[in-house]
Amino acid sequence: MNTDRVLAWVGVAIGILGLIPIFRDASLQLAIAYTIVLALLLILFVFLYRSGRGPQYATLSMKKTLRIVETDGSLARMSREQRIRVNYGQLSEIWCRNIVADGSIQNLLIDKSPPDDEKRMGCLLSICKRFSTPLFRGQEATILWTHELLNAFPAINERMEHDVTPETLYLELIVELPNSRPCRAATLHESVSGEPARLLPDPTIELHGTVLKAVVKRPREGRTICLSWEW
Repeated sequence: MNTDRVLAWVGVAIGILGLIPIFRDASLQLAIAYTIVLALLLILFVFLYRSGRGPQYATLSMKKTLRIVETDGSLARMSREQRIRVNYGQLSEIWCRNIVADGSIQNLLIDKSPPDDEKRMGCLLSICKRFSTPLFRGQEATILWTHELLNAFPAINERMEHDVTPETLYLELIVELPNSRPCRAATLHESVSGEPARLLPDPTIELHGTVLKAVVKRPREGRTICLSWEW
């Protein structure tokens, strides 16, 4: 608990203690009125306290599509269509963090335009979109993140992973394979550091093994959802 929050709780406690003489000396009707006012103030305090906690925005839906263009996996295109809703305050920018691949990443775009900012930490890449007009509580927006992957899927067994951000309500993972190299088998699992992986319902395999789809409703925060396939 930070210092500002401790001081806020101390202020509330002092305020309540200060009301003790009022309750002791007041008539029954006045004491009831004070109690009602105090209850309303406490409800307001709890509402304001909770409205500023948690993630600033919720991801209503995340549709992540990987399209492998070349049969040998040397060229692929990734798109992330993210629908968000602001929970509190004003949102002036949004980040897609910790982008990583076995191969190289190029041609990063956000809504078909270059990122407004980029940050690298080792092999991890984060990109930013700044909104021309800030979004406020209750407002929604859709952001399309895209990039290309070179030499990222050369193996017989491959995977696409997604790290679940706080308050994600719906996640859809799609893998599109070349017609000449369809999927033989596919699985879906959830993992988190320090715990064994947990199998999820198998993804659907469509169009003669060239399209894999998996849907996870309300995925758990901090987990990694992994769609694996053999081709």
